[in-house]
Amino acid sequence: MYFHGGNRLKDKFNPNARKHEVVIIYDIDDPVSAKLLKRAYNEVYLPAFPIASERESLEQWCARLKRGKDDIVIAGENLADPEKANIKGICVGVYFALSDVGLLSYYAVHPKAQGQGIAKLMINRVYQLML
Repeated sequence: MYFHGGNRLKDKFNPNARKHEVVIIYDIDDPVSAKLLKRAYNEVYLPAFPIASERESLEQWCARLKRGKDDIVIAGENLADPEKANIKGICVGVYFALSDVGLLSYYAVHPKAQGQGIAKLMINRVYQLML
């Protein structure tokens, strides 16, 4: 099941920013999480990384999620319903416990949603997850 990272978050530096929901994908076997992740991957991630050699497959992300290796955060509106969700961004982080290092692997914001503080919200949430 996915987890809402707080109610609705608003960028405090941009008072005109719309409120955005942020969810953390934990359980890829949950149908809601799987659908939401697939949509975010296809609608936001793939267009942001058009060169195949510069991106990872959805299957790679799912495998690492099952092993507890990745932190994936999705931002948007109506995220509780993957069919109606307005997905605005995705952020993927990996924490390496042995070396106590976190890596922000990817983040992408839909072009129509840029300038609304979404990247900052997602990156901050991934950072909190790695602490």
